[in-house]
Amino acid sequence: MGTARGIAALAASLLGVALAAAPARADSVLVDLSEHAIAITSSFTGTQILCYGTFESDDPIITTRHDIVLVVRGPSYPITVRKKERVAGIFVNRHAVTFEPMPSYYFVASNRPLLEIASRPRLRRHGIGAEFLNPRPVSGTSVSDAGAGPLAFRPYEEALVRRKSEEGLYMEASGSVILRANLFHTQIPIPANAPVGNYDGTVYLMQDGRILDAQTFSFQIDKTGLERTIYRLAHDLPYLYGLIVIALAAALGFVANLALRQR
Repeated sequence: MGTARGIAALAASLLGVALAAAPARADSVLVDLSEHAIAITSSFTGTQILCYGTFESDDPIITTRHDIVLVVRGPSYPITVRKKERVAGIFVNRHAVTFEPMPSYYFVASNRPLLEIASRPRLRRHGIGAEFLNPRPVSGTSVSDAGAGPLAFRPYEEALVRRKSEEGLYMEASGSVILRANLFHTQIPIPANAPVGNYDGTVYLMQDGRILDAQTFSFQIDKTGLERTIYRLAHDLPYLYGLIVIALAAALGFVANLALRQR
């Protein structure tokens, strides 16, 4: 941990030195990552990306007047949440709600708790915090699909966020952004089950609940080697992939049958 913080501090310091000669703009933030591409293999167990940066401000009381909030979103897909009910002693899916594309991965880091940085309406407006993502049912979904009542979708929204949190794909880390003068750094955790695709991030420079500036960044997670070939084949040519799987299963069954006959 000490080594990681030392590297982060050094990286942020180098960034600050590099920007010292550049024209300063009031209330501006700059950010960079330690790496912009992560290759996943079958032995991948997770990693972390160092995010570091600096900000400029006319305010002389930098450390007590400013906040840094980082938000990272993974590839977005429609997500279906199903509700199970007991029927004749068996649990079956009775109702289901499909939400418009939601981030498959969501991470928020800040230098202090979000509700100490900004109000709930402002956090909800910008989608900062898992509880403020505001999932929306797909167009045409009626309340009757989820049960009766004006707040029928609420349990499904909460279940979506809860399930993603249990999977380790929705995370919040208040206090994980380290601020030193006008330099900052934090770690972006990438779990072993992180979906492949493009990840988009935003670093917000805030003061008294207001967003003064924002800087975006992105990085890519992709499979490599044989895993990449199989993944691309399954997604780009699913029919061919299915035929290959069936052929391999038949071949293995034939070989196993021959081995049993020889005994």
